[in-house]
Amino acid sequence: AWAGPKLGAPAAVPQFSVPVAAPAFSQTGAQFFEGAKSIVDLGGEPLTRWSLDLARSQPQASVHAVNLKPVPALIASDLPRLGAPNLKPAQYDFFDPPKGHPTGDRVVLNSPHFGGISDQNDADRMAAAIDAHLEPGGAFYAHADALFFMPLYMMAHQLRRDQAALQFSDRLPKHYKFISQVLDERKAILLDALQRRFGAGNVVEQPLEDYDRGLLNAPGKHTIQLRKPL
Repeated sequence: AWAGPKLGAPAAVPQFSVPVAAPAFSQTGAQFFEGAKSIVDLGGEPLTRWSLDLARSQPQASVHAVNLKPVPALIASDLPRLGAPNLKPAQYDFFDPPKGHPTGDRVVLNSPHFGGISDQNDADRMAAAIDAHLEPGGAFYAHADALFFMPLYMMAHQLRRDQAALQFSDRLPKHYKFISQVLDERKAILLDALQRRFGAGNVVEQPLEDYDRGLLNAPGKHTIQLRKPL
């Protein structure tokens, strides 16, 4: 009769013909926030429609809205009445977070120019700030809000048309570039900084389909999603 394995024998290790794939990146905002316990909104303001809606839609999570602007105590105390008792204002510079600052298993950045970055040094600082706020195994999403740039976009578009008609478009001042080009450049340097810090396989240019909800109006291609390794 079979006596079973010998004591102390190592357990069999399963063999795979192909490497086991890492968990897929989220396709929707609902998937991204599923199971979240703590969300950090970098640059978020508690009384904006976005921050309030985020807190209301994720009642199971603490939502920390980090901003340089102070929030009056009266307003902070009124958040439960507004249906967002889990929304917690935090006043500090997220590039230089204080000791004991909030962290989250989800971190988001909604910004017209990816947090104001303009060069590689800025992008490296942003990557470090994201790392400081994002817990191991957590997920980050950047969404470039285009509303702020819309008037500039329209002006640049008209200038391009006028300059082209006069056949000296090559003289168009640098600060009149198409806004999409500016965002492309800023996304590229941030993408590089994040890939170097978190690993290229953990960073993708993939939008969350229902994340915007018509509140931010970001161009679809100006999004970044990443996972922080354990």
